[in-house]
Amino acid sequence: MDPTFDINDNKSHDRLLRVRYYSIGGDSWDRTASTVYSKSTSDDHLLKIQGLFASLVCFNGSKISLAILQCTGIKIVNTHPVTYLEAAPSAEISLPDTRYEITGQILSLVPFDESNNSSGRISWAWIAQYVAFDSAKTKQASAADLPSRMHHLSVTVDGRLALPLKSSDLKQLTLEEILNIPRPADKESEKTWVFSNEQLEVFGRILCERVTEDAVRMKIPVYGAVKDGRYPYEATIQDEKVSHCFNSIVAPAPKDGRRPCGVCLKNVAGSERQNHMGRHILLSQRGVIEPEIVMQVAKDYPCGFCGKEMSENGCSISIASALKSSTTKPSTNAPLKCSLCTETHWKYNMPKHLQDRHPSWKVSVPLPDRNILASAISISQEEEARMKIP
Repeated sequence: MDPTFDINDNKSHDRLLRVRYYSIGGDSWDRTASTVYSKSTSDDHLLKIQGLFASLVCFNGSKISLAILQCTGIKIVNTHPVTYLEAAPSAEISLPDTRYEITGQILSLVPFDESNNSSGRISWAWIAQYVAFDSAKTKQASAADLPSRMHHLSVTVDGRLALPLKSSDLKQLTLEEILNIPRPADKESEKTWVFSNEQLEVFGRILCERVTEDAVRMKIPVYGAVKDGRYPYEATIQDEKVSHCFNSIVAPAPKDGRRPCGVCLKNVAGSERQNHMGRHILLSQRGVIEPEIVMQVAKDYPCGFCGKEMSENGCSISIASALKSSTTKPSTNAPLKCSLCTETHWKYNMPKHLQDRHPSWKVSVPLPDRNILASAISISQEEEARMKIP
């Protein structure tokens, strides 16, 4: 029996056949779109379902990292109804005016020494596991969050962020080959995908070039913490850290209006900018080195919003800002007008101003005024504790 017999007429007497072929066609009985490319003999020019592609993903709200995904869905948007495909030409997917959206699952990769002699030549192997994320707005997941966590096993990216991988470039090895151990004679070992570190570096460079355009960068999908799988692709080999994260890429702003901090790139709500930057400033003034920052706080007179030199930034300040520390707003770093001159500075910068412009204030200013000024610029232990300043 021809399995495609009368399938377009929706008259098959076999219900399983009807369901099966209907699912292949997506939302309609029209098979033209889904099969036009699937019969091609050149897989290197196509991205197919179950094929692999590289992309960029934002996790923890601010970190951008390379991801290798297995394709689970290809669709053309801006059509009615949406067109679902089994395959699409690789060259068309990432065009500037692309209408493609590609869905996939991120491969969990583990590093290994390809030469098995500790030479430091690193490769990455898939461990038959996929990566899952929390929602971007979720700080901690509980067991009740399982449906949400399962939802974020799938990642959908704009076609401009999808880099289809050629099947001829992919390498597969058995576990025995990876570990350099004899293969059991009584059973056949399954193979898994293996990528050289150089390959991942090339994929990352290509994608980083694409996101230099803000319109593309803003399409990077944003998620919360990694909940399952090995991700991002980072390793330490012979005391040297290998990472496929990109600190130079500014994370796209979430829909709630948060903006990335210029110091650490973490997305921060406008109402939290003063507190967030206040902690960076105090840590810098205390000589505490922060890991994973992309910009140092200005040494002299940093802005309480952006951390840059006050003379170089474009932030506006308001003396009306609150000066009272609380559990929800611990930082009291607000603009203060100097009582000894006409200048206005952020509170945390005021000791520097007094040292530079009024070096004798501790002896020349009358005691009552001196006490008032000292109290105004002081930082309590309670405030530092709330801001987790060591």
